[in-house]
Amino acid sequence: MGNLFSNFFELTFKDTDAGYRIPCENTVDFVIELLKNYKGRVCIITGAGISAHVLPTFRSNNNSGIWDILKSPILSKSHFYENPHPSWRLSANIRSLQIQKSLVPSLSHYVIHELIQHNYISKVITQNVDSLHHFDGDDDKVIELHGCVKDYGVCETCNMRRNVDLMQFLNDSEVPRCEVCGAVLKPPVAFFEDMIQKDLRESAYSTINQCDVLFLVGTHCAVDPVLSIAQYAKQIGAIIVEINTETTHATPFADVVLKGACDDVFEQIGQELFPGKEFPKSGVEKNC
Repeated sequence: MGNLFSNFFELTFKDTDAGYRIPCENTVDFVIELLKNYKGRVCIITGAGISAHVLPTFRSNNNSGIWDILKSPILSKSHFYENPHPSWRLSANIRSLQIQKSLVPSLSHYVIHELIQHNYISKVITQNVDSLHHFDGDDDKVIELHGCVKDYGVCETCNMRRNVDLMQFLNDSEVPRCEVCGAVLKPPVAFFEDMIQKDLRESAYSTINQCDVLFLVGTHCAVDPVLSIAQYAKQIGAIIVEINTETTHATPFADVVLKGACDDVFEQIGQELFPGKEFPKSGVEKNC
């Protein structure tokens, strides 16, 4: 359903389950042909891998980085009110990077933006909360399933938004509270075990119903609704293209699997579809 955790199971698809299938190749050239042939009917789902180039400080070799903490139950909805500091620290650090202009799009973000502007891609569905898909003119083309970091928190007692000074939190670590009832505020992003907003889920499925090709970029499809969305796309006949450095929950049913850094793949796509255009590079080691 709308629960962020999924009960994983192995999928096996018969040809009749997935509609008409074209012969596919695990090459960038084939992916480029898909973009040309299905122009305007391509959707992209992005995950944390596409932003890894600008969030290295959230990882560590001893598993103490913020992305490592994210894997822990401590950031699940059921544990949030027992210890709200980790999730607020994550939000505040992301906001700090935004303010410092250190949180910048990757080459992949720029190429995807160009694909949107030239009507190759209909919409982007992202699990990320970093707002890196926010380019001028793209806002109505981006569905942020898990919300995004903002300068406010949500009071689940009053069911109201309250302004939050995230930079102040970095200074004093005082958890933001509702100015009316005193309850602990929750960041406006989805937690493990959280419910995804109904309108966002419906918008995502509506997008999938109108696409013939679905890209899965930098996402492990480890949680719902993204896993269910990808499965649904496969079942209604969409061609599934996965771009990732690792095997994921979607790999068994993907039609095209490109193992490698997403920046490398999108650089080739950009060069072919937009010859002569230079896309900014972060200069940071690619890890998506």
